[in-house]
Amino acid sequence: MFGLLYTSNAIAGINHTVLADIFQSCVRFNVPNNVTGVLMHRNNKFMQYIEGDEPVIRELYDKISRDDRHTDCELVMTRNITRRNTEQWVMGIGSLQPKDNQLDYQYINFVMELKHNTFNQDSVDFHNLLIDFATSQ
Repeated sequence: MFGLLYTSNAIAGINHTVLADIFQSCVRFNVPNNVTGVLMHRNNKFMQYIEGDEPVIRELYDKISRDDRHTDCELVMTRNITRRNTEQWVMGIGSLQPKDNQLDYQYINFVMELKHNTFNQDSVDFHNLLIDFATSQ
């Protein structure tokens, strides 16, 4: 099992309709390819974590990095994992928009729920990156 995390900059005009289209694309690919993960959108940035068989994940990342709905795709982390961190999600997706420059506490609750319910020892770095993403300006 293999996990990969990247960040990128969303193009102008990313909205809930575009995010819904991305989600549908994820479901169509992920189900037959046994891929799970989570995609976050905040402050015109994306962060996505995907996991599955290493060749499938590497090929998927190559395809994602060429998608024209984002730019500056940066590979943050890859690692072999002993078990999935997002096994219950074909693709979790969220748009995290701060209110009045304050942290969205609904998102923090979401991340903390992830930590307590689904994270394993391999995912401590992943959890910290989610918190960093949630709190970045």
